[in-house]
Amino acid sequence: MAGRSILTPQSQSPAESKLKLKLGPAAGAFAKAVQEGLASEYGISSARGEGKSQVALIAMLLHAQKHAEMGFPTPTRWMGVADSFRSHVLKTHTSLMYPFWGGAWRLHDEGHLAVFMSQGSPLVALELFGVEDQGATDRLKGECVGLWFDEAAPSRELGSNGIDELSWETGLTSRRIASYSNPAIFTTNPPDEDHWTVTRMKFGPQAFPYYGYHPDYANLIDWQGKQIDVRRMWFRFPVGDNPHVSMEIRKRNELALSDDQIRARLAFGEFGSIKLGDSVAQDFDRSTMVSKERLYPMESAGPMFFGWDGWHHPYCVIGQELKGTVRVYAVLGFGQRSGGIYDLISEQVKPWLAKYASWCFQAATCRQHGFDPSMETGDQSNPDTNSVVAIESGVGGFVEPIPTKWPPRVAPMTSLLKRRNALLIDPIDAEPLIKALGGRWYYPQDRFGKVSRDLPKKPNHPWEDIGDAFLALLSRIAPGAEKFPAEPSRTISKFDARFVDDPRFAESRDGFDPRLV
Repeated sequence: MAGRSILTPQSQSPAESKLKLKLGPAAGAFAKAVQEGLASEYGISSARGEGKSQVALIAMLLHAQKHAEMGFPTPTRWMGVADSFRSHVLKTHTSLMYPFWGGAWRLHDEGHLAVFMSQGSPLVALELFGVEDQGATDRLKGECVGLWFDEAAPSRELGSNGIDELSWETGLTSRRIASYSNPAIFTTNPPDEDHWTVTRMKFGPQAFPYYGYHPDYANLIDWQGKQIDVRRMWFRFPVGDNPHVSMEIRKRNELALSDDQIRARLAFGEFGSIKLGDSVAQDFDRSTMVSKERLYPMESAGPMFFGWDGWHHPYCVIGQELKGTVRVYAVLGFGQRSGGIYDLISEQVKPWLAKYASWCFQAATCRQHGFDPSMETGDQSNPDTNSVVAIESGVGGFVEPIPTKWPPRVAPMTSLLKRRNALLIDPIDAEPLIKALGGRWYYPQDRFGKVSRDLPKKPNHPWEDIGDAFLALLSRIAPGAEKFPAEPSRTISKFDARFVDDPRFAESRDGFDPRLV
């Protein structure tokens, strides 16, 4: 693709009008794939400055050339979608006016329509709009040849809120104008691994350095017996793929980004947590507070601590304190799947303890629990309606409520995150906490953009539940907190960790009891 002639703008003579657009290896592979119609959906992610938007525009032109060569009428009509039209004004319009286009792109209808002129005729007509309200979303139902979503994942530092998967799927159904291929393209900075732009296109965050097919496609047949093209291709442009950006500029952009998560995404093109708002954990530093290797409970480190939150969305955060460092080993919960507190205990907490910390059942003082007082509701003796009773009967140990007021509840975490070497999180079993502290657990904003720090954003499942469970853990583990209350729990757990891995056990309502099959 290096130095490839794309097309002939109207503003230049035929002898001088060839656009010489040099593309990097990954960008060239993407543009060629779109031109040849190798897939139905295409995803691009990269650091800032690697030319995602420009390459998407180039792909539209290459597609239009082949579209015209095969006898289809021009201009090809595309939808260009952003989270808001304002994003197009700030970014897309600038991209269309770059000098190397030679004035071939023309803006009409107050910037809502961009037309590429080739030899005096329109080749591509790109309708630009946002999906900030229902009226704008309805425009996704119009007809088009191709679809382009820019900044599909949130990019809070640039003012982008991202676009949801439902809007993408709605746009896919609008590709009804006949062509040899009807491509759908989204461009984005790398999101988190569980964002729809990643999970839709491929499995695993870095399975392919440049591009690869989604393994889930097949030859599907519609009701008329025609083959349906559902192929998907994912492209990651590495840093340095764009030959038009110097390393000096890249280094300057890197140094300008102080937040480690934003820097990873925008400067290095790596996947990282997307900040949904002003983080509750302002001083969380992923580079120093997430362990580089797995963490495991240590009997010599003293008692195990458990933080609990939620009834409909229960979560348990498990950790220890070792020489002043809080070590978080696991975050256990059901995510968006429904499940009660007793189900969480029997299906996840007990098996995890049996595998990694069975020694903690040698004494009740080895199991210390913190919980939100709102969990102690319903029948004070029924584990089906009272989460505290479920904890006492299912795990046992010492169970204590945490403060109800927000300032004293969040204070231990605020203090902890300001200290060096005070927090270490397991990168595997406690990954949900890393995402929550990285920006998914956040304070809301009012309609004027002012941040309210009275309480975190609610509802915000599961991140608010994970955050509150972490605060419950810290309330019990914090220096100065009473580790050994005078009275143990009101009920005694019958759980015996020795039998969890034994094929002869069966689960009873009060715990795990050994039985012969």
